[in-house]
Amino acid sequence: MKKVWTRKNKVLFIFLFLGTMLICPIVASAQTNTSTTPVSTPAATTKKPFITLDPILKLQVKIPGLDKLASDTPAICTTEGDRTSCSLPWISIYIKAIYNYAMGIVGILAALALMIGGVIYLTSTGNATRISEAKSWITGALTGMLIMFTSYVLLNEVNPDLVGFKSIKLSVVEDTFNLPEEAQIEGPTSISSSHGVPLFRQCSEEGKKIVYNEKNKICPSNGGKDEKKYGTQANPVSPYNGNPNLCTSGCGVLSTFMAVNKFTSVTDLQAFTRQAEQQGARVCGSGSAGTGLIKLAKYYNLQAGDTGGVEGIKQKLDEGCVVVIAVSAANKPNCKFTGGGHFIALTGWREKDNLIADVNDPAGGSGYPYKGGCTATNIECKTWISLNDWGGCGLSQHFYVCGK
Repeated sequence: MKKVWTRKNKVLFIFLFLGTMLICPIVASAQTNTSTTPVSTPAATTKKPFITLDPILKLQVKIPGLDKLASDTPAICTTEGDRTSCSLPWISIYIKAIYNYAMGIVGILAALALMIGGVIYLTSTGNATRISEAKSWITGALTGMLIMFTSYVLLNEVNPDLVGFKSIKLSVVEDTFNLPEEAQIEGPTSISSSHGVPLFRQCSEEGKKIVYNEKNKICPSNGGKDEKKYGTQANPVSPYNGNPNLCTSGCGVLSTFMAVNKFTSVTDLQAFTRQAEQQGARVCGSGSAGTGLIKLAKYYNLQAGDTGGVEGIKQKLDEGCVVVIAVSAANKPNCKFTGGGHFIALTGWREKDNLIADVNDPAGGSGYPYKGGCTATNIECKTWISLNDWGGCGLSQHFYVCGK
């Protein structure tokens, strides 16, 4: 007996097919997640969390269900051996929100189309044209839903990453700077001020005595197996007490200290240095990390963050903020501030029309070879910088510090 393939059977088949497509991935996922077989990971390749970063992106177009990138979805940085990488979830979160929003719209439209088709069918009163129109509405809705869910299942089967919205993984390169060539500079703790920003020298007598790596707690050498202490990046052991201090490695701390001093009454440089270590500013065997210095300024209830580029630097100087920048001599033989890397503080405009800013340089100038137009009789050249050429140096890290 030949079976008649009726409209009722067709609709039932479509719903069964859709149900199967939706249930299978869930069952497969459940089977995968409930596996009790332990997975061993060699100790040598174990990834350890190292730091979490709050979202640095602001949504320009908000999506229902995602008003902002909350701090409960930070970037997770892990260390595997001597390599550190960060997983940035924010772009994938945004794309997933768009996808979920679109899926919701499609579902609502499909349900609406089904209802319209149902109403037309119920009110057709046997009219063949109306019945055909109703079938078109219902068929179109079911076909659209079928295509939507089938495409998801097929993509998931081909490669789960196509629908998994995984985080972007980037390797980390620390911004680290020190000034071994300027370690012999003498100078007072504070001299004069520029735009209300006091000038502090990292190699004052006080700077030489303040250890930047207190008791080797931050950077134990050789895994803490012996008493040998780290020095600067260029000099394995510091000339001062055998330990790195503000004179050898503290240009970032002093530049930030000057910025914080403009807006607060903080005067204890040693306590400030200890807090810098706590905030992750210290980098083993080298100098300072800009991300840690930003956290350091925020610890003192100040506004701080990346300027975002040259235009951001101009804007923050216009607002009366202090901008701390890291200049580099890499591939820049005429850099007038350093032969390696160095943090300095831009305190305000000297000639705004010419994009020349005043500089508080914690290292001074007498201990560094004269380049970029600086001479023994023209140390003043290190008290300013042009945003057009950055003093013959390369521009690396740059962040602002502003009052509340």
